[in-house]
Amino acid sequence: MPADFDKCRRAGGKIRAKRINSKEYMHICVKGGKSYAGYPKQYQKLTKKKAYVYKEDKKMHSYGDIDDEKKVIRVNPAKGDVIDTILHEELHKNNPGMNEKQVSKKATLLQKKMSIKNQRNLLSNFLRKKKNANKV
Repeated sequence: MPADFDKCRRAGGKIRAKRINSKEYMHICVKGGKSYAGYPKQYQKLTKKKAYVYKEDKKMHSYGDIDDEKKVIRVNPAKGDVIDTILHEELHKNNPGMNEKQVSKKATLLQKKMSIKNQRNLLSNFLRKKKNANKV
């Protein structure tokens, strides 16, 4: 950064970002009514993480599973206890470091604390995600 900008920043000046054009911006330091420009910078493109696909699979042998590489969560409603299975697989997705015993215990505890309305919302969200996955 330019020396005047750095000096202003070290002195506690307020840093503002000013858009130059659609691809560039510049930081400006303001202190004591004076402004000091930094160097122009390029905007970084944000990459969107691939969302998980939710599938219903009545032929699978287990209650549910998750494939982190393919970003797929499958649930077998024929086995029963769909709410617990969805919670279980979501816990695997959000806490990859938890072992199977910890995930099972936490899913059961969460389900016990859930109201009927919250369980309905969880199931509705799963069905909506499954429906949107089928459109892709």
